[in-house]
Amino acid sequence: MIKVMVFIDGTWLYHVQRSILRKIIGNQNLAIDYGKLPHVLAKRLGEQLGATEVDLVRTHFFCSIPKNVDPRDIEEVEKQQEFYDMLHEDYHYEIYPLEIDFKGRRLHKKDRDPMDPFVPEEKGVDIALASTMLYYAAIPHAYDAAIGVFGDQDYIPVLQYVRRLGKRVMIASVHGSCAEAYDPARDPTDSKRVRDADTVFLDEIVGEIVYEPPLQQYECQSPLHKGDRRFWTRERPRKGRPIYCDACKRAMAAQRREIEETLRKEYPDEVLSKVLEGYQPGRIRKLVRDRGFGFIFSKDGKEYFFHASDLRDIRFEELTETQYVQFTVESEPSGGRAGRAREVRPL
Repeated sequence: MIKVMVFIDGTWLYHVQRSILRKIIGNQNLAIDYGKLPHVLAKRLGEQLGATEVDLVRTHFFCSIPKNVDPRDIEEVEKQQEFYDMLHEDYHYEIYPLEIDFKGRRLHKKDRDPMDPFVPEEKGVDIALASTMLYYAAIPHAYDAAIGVFGDQDYIPVLQYVRRLGKRVMIASVHGSCAEAYDPARDPTDSKRVRDADTVFLDEIVGEIVYEPPLQQYECQSPLHKGDRRFWTRERPRKGRPIYCDACKRAMAAQRREIEETLRKEYPDEVLSKVLEGYQPGRIRKLVRDRGFGFIFSKDGKEYFFHASDLRDIRFEELTETQYVQFTVESEPSGGRAGRAREVRPL
């Protein structure tokens, strides 16, 4: 048996996935199957090394996550985080996210002021991957072979050291985004001594690593939904999390942007953190006055129930819908039900 670990440069893979999917024409619904990907690569390595049995020990995924972005891009960042959560929760990837501070700016250069010299500093993904691969190589029996999913030549030194520690190496890359040292056609003698098996090109095995998410019907669990809650989607519902239709996603994103923009106008970041002091900010979405309770829509897009007895520094009769408040969380939303807020007071 050969024990294998997979090390994926997620930032690189994100940028080259179009090149991979371009090989299949006529179906816009196809996506990389991240559940299959490491197993397909481990099988390929086993075949090349003549191993009768392959044990896929772990898959490591190195990536970046923006922080402090313009409110208009919050939804995109949340989708990125949901993708990382999916890799970890559904496929048991080890995720290594490195933050990039956008200092309140838009995510994409085309959306920023052309005169703004700001360039996001995306540092650390390659260093994190290299150090993790070398760390596990130095631990006896952690793995016998490493599969690196990347194309950058900066990984050459770590591959050389991993092999000096007696580990086997296979590289998975993409034509056009692959360093010469990794490509057997361009460096058939492996002059850099970085591989023990032929490189697997993802764009050549695309049929084995993509899938079409099935179209399924669900009920929208958003508190903002109007009308029939049934809708069709190819989205995969997250474990223990509510699922929303596209219309409600847009509505909730708009509310989050409005809350974020209002808070930024009222309070600089350093002031807001002192004002909250462990509380969460949010806005009252609905008040049921005859029964003495209401619902808060939080800054992070979640909904929380509160009762009049949870109020501090204000009476229930004085509250207004859309009013900004701060609160502590007793329980998080679950299964389509609102969470529970305590210590609710005006912001």
